[in-house]
Amino acid sequence: AKLLTDIETYADEMMLKFITGKNGRENSSFLHSVIADKVKNENSDVILIVPKQYTFESDTGILDILGPKDACKVDVLSFSRLAFFVLKTCKGIKNPPLEEGANAVIMSLALESVKDKLRFFSRHISNIAFIEKMLSEIKEFKNCRITSEDLFSAARKLPEGLLRQKTEETALIYEAYNTLLSKSFYDDNDLLSIVYEILLENTFFENKSVFIDGFSSFSVQELKLISVMLRDADDVYVSLLSDNIKSIDLSSPFALSNETARRLINESAKMNVSVSDKALISKEKERSKELSFLRDNIYKSTSEPLGKDVNDLEIICAKDLRDECDAAARKIKRLMRKM
Repeated sequence: AKLLTDIETYADEMMLKFITGKNGRENSSFLHSVIADKVKNENSDVILIVPKQYTFESDTGILDILGPKDACKVDVLSFSRLAFFVLKTCKGIKNPPLEEGANAVIMSLALESVKDKLRFFSRHISNIAFIEKMLSEIKEFKNCRITSEDLFSAARKLPEGLLRQKTEETALIYEAYNTLLSKSFYDDNDLLSIVYEILLENTFFENKSVFIDGFSSFSVQELKLISVMLRDADDVYVSLLSDNIKSIDLSSPFALSNETARRLINESAKMNVSVSDKALISKEKERSKELSFLRDNIYKSTSEPLGKDVNDLEIICAKDLRDECDAAARKIKRLMRKM
């Protein structure tokens, strides 16, 4: 009853709301409770976004707390699955996706088309390793929403020299690759950016509550999608592993999550969306004081000793990673036999 009262009070206004705690499983369980309240008491349409590898586990958690009938009101999606869901609804892409392996062919053709303009990279255009390296770089550019025009602009600001030349040639290759690709296909690495442009012209998230769980950080593409959610959705809840999202302590084990919270708050400011001045904190069921002590102190430069006998931690000296994993697996097997 106390939990539901807190949720009802917290959900009065439409804003970005954080759910925080030190234990990811407890955070997810708490978030599922908030979703259950939304579905049962407000009859809301809910989208739960989780990392791809957690969709089955999250589906199971929602089914357990809501039952089969109400669980159908919650769409559990990864960001990539959300993108396909949007495309199906809004019908935004005509070209088929680029098949796996075909990107190397496109890159080879792109290099061939600009070889006369290359100086530094000219001797590498037939090298398979170089082709794979360029594809990896382009994937990173697209995840960060960096265009070939951005690279050309950056190159113009650099002094004459090797770095400027390499930047210009990378931009030239990137531009040629995109030109060839766009004639017949779309790149999966562009999918979230394409969907973002589609969502700007649609109200896909209108009258929906969005919950985001299981992430410690977001790519630039994912942040842009979240910005549209903030613009259109009734509520946006984000679960993060943290004891204090306002902390700027870089030695904290939750420093990455806290930085993510700051990025989301900045994104909310751009969208003129208010942020709750308090975070819902899931109550952790402490299973081991020793493990909790290790988690809270492992990254600190100084800390006080626990001051008691330790039973839940064990130090193993292994000659390599394989032996370390083998020792851990054997320990798990012994413990399971005792259960």
